[in-house]
Amino acid sequence: MMLTRKLGCGLERGVELLFGILMFYLWLTSIFFNAVTTESEANYINRDKWMLHLLILILFVFFCALCRKRGIRFPSGWTAGLFAVAACAGILWILMVQTIPCVDQGDVVRIASKLMEGNSEEWLPFGYMHRYPDQRTIVFLYYLLFHMVGKGNYLCIQLLNVPFLLISIYFTGRIIKRIFPEGSRAAVMTGMVCCIPFGMYITFVYGTVMGLMFSVIGIDCMLCCMEDFRWKHCLLGAFSMLLAVWSKTNYLIFLIAVICMLAADMVKSFRPGKLLLAAMVVFVYIAGMAGLDAVLSSMIGMEIPKGVPKEGHVIMGLSDDSYRGPGWYNGYLLSKFNELGCDHETSKEYMRQELAGLIEKRMEEPKETLRFFFRKNATQWSSPAFQCFWIQTICESKIQQPRVVRSVLYGDGMLHNILSDLFNIMQSLVYAGVCIFLVFHPKLESRQLIFAIAFIGGFLFHTFWEAKGQYTVVYYFCIIPYAVMGYQSIAEWLENAHFFLDRKSRRQTDIN
Repeated sequence: MMLTRKLGCGLERGVELLFGILMFYLWLTSIFFNAVTTESEANYINRDKWMLHLLILILFVFFCALCRKRGIRFPSGWTAGLFAVAACAGILWILMVQTIPCVDQGDVVRIASKLMEGNSEEWLPFGYMHRYPDQRTIVFLYYLLFHMVGKGNYLCIQLLNVPFLLISIYFTGRIIKRIFPEGSRAAVMTGMVCCIPFGMYITFVYGTVMGLMFSVIGIDCMLCCMEDFRWKHCLLGAFSMLLAVWSKTNYLIFLIAVICMLAADMVKSFRPGKLLLAAMVVFVYIAGMAGLDAVLSSMIGMEIPKGVPKEGHVIMGLSDDSYRGPGWYNGYLLSKFNELGCDHETSKEYMRQELAGLIEKRMEEPKETLRFFFRKNATQWSSPAFQCFWIQTICESKIQQPRVVRSVLYGDGMLHNILSDLFNIMQSLVYAGVCIFLVFHPKLESRQLIFAIAFIGGFLFHTFWEAKGQYTVVYYFCIIPYAVMGYQSIAEWLENAHFFLDRKSRRQTDIN
């Protein structure tokens, strides 16, 4: 029993150490470099003003300490008012922008609409779903949603993203209060509402916001069951994690993070309920995917195709021949799959050989490989906007957008430049805040590390997978609570230090 407990604590310290190393690395990168994604999705890495970032960090820390010393607190009803303002701002932004979904998000809306008509041509060879069958889950969800709101009604999905985002923030606040009773839920939720780069994803009809909502609901239910096992929370949590993966397959990383959290906790103190939780998550996921495939196969009249091999995404993720940036999409996957007749097995065998050769080349050039991964991760993690402008400028609009919208979205706009600078400052403050948090919380439990585990999984996965800022923004958004609590911790420490020094000075004065 003692041995397993030590092993569990060792796993927690290992996760905490790795998370700390990654955050310190990203903080250093964020103050020295600033990556920018242009309207054509090309990425550039510019030098940043590190001294300015350090000065702003110091001023922000002392501002937090001053607020604490003077007893400035969030007023009663702050969260409700904040959510109301955020909801109004989000709805107004959607109506002012009115982007028409394009590229992949446009494809899933179009195919979900075709599915309502019984049209399955996109599942045939050279069709979109034949190439990317992983999109079948979000297509099916939109198919169900369109039955309620009208075929192809993407505007409704955009508007639904507003409450989805606020629900995500609310449940994240619940999670933080559950695992850190001393933390301020109002402060955490305020920090997350202020994360405009992710907030702009409400116009993105691609399951990003919806998937996060289901993920945090599932995590909250799992944590609740770890404290007091209840079947309704167990089933709701497992089903929520399934819906998260259905919304966007990248949320499988969050599902795996939940299983890792449960596994680490079971090593420390085994209870049958924890094993049942992990088993239920796995069972519901496997059963849910199998059931979905059976339903879709019946609807389209054919088996679900295997699609492009996953090895192709890794090849692009390790290639440096894209004008977009190192490891970004370069067209290899689709062109090679088409060239090989959309045959999965033939393409898989060919791409495995290509991947083996590429890995061998990377290993033979360690310096160049390290430089490649540094540049690739900088374009993903040190790009403060995380493609929040690009996802809207790439698409056409149904209306003549107001000048203020164009000033926000396009690189020559005054508001665009102001927001870019603010996002840059916020990013370095977030990374620094997480580092400070880890200094003041050196022995975190597995459940307190849930977002850290998800972040590590996302970082490692997207280091090798095809790169995109729209993939990494979710993990950035989920570590904001750690950053907020980091600044709360250092403010409290400064207050206590000032009190101690002041009392010591008074005692010295009395003696004299």
